[in-house]
Amino acid sequence: VCVCVCVFVYVGVAEKEVEALLAQGDVTLIIVDDNLYYRSMRYTFCQLARQYRVGLLTVVLDCNVPLALQRNRQRDEAERVPDKIIHRMSTRLELPDPSSHPWERHSMFIAPDSIRGQGR
Repeated sequence: VCVCVCVFVYVGVAEKEVEALLAQGDVTLIIVDDNLYYRSMRYTFCQLARQYRVGLLTVVLDCNVPLALQRNRQRDEAERVPDKIIHRMSTRLELPDPSSHPWERHSMFIAPDSIRGQGR
């Protein structure tokens, strides 16, 4: 029997807050919901996972710019991201590359056509 204590961390939470949760010792899974588009952003969490001996998996929702723009237009106006931000992030995104960065070997890419839900 596997018991998992999970904490969901929202966008913009500093790694110090995640570290505090790990230091408590009873959390076995932390889900960080953020873009983490720079490799250095993800590496911070990799170091925490090593330090506290917990697993780490990077999930990439592999979505091209036209599809991201289309889905963004389907959002409520208050939740939309400006198109220029989507374009900028697409140029800055550093995808996981286990061949150059072995610590990224636990990365999973999910194609947009395999994602269902909310009619998007």
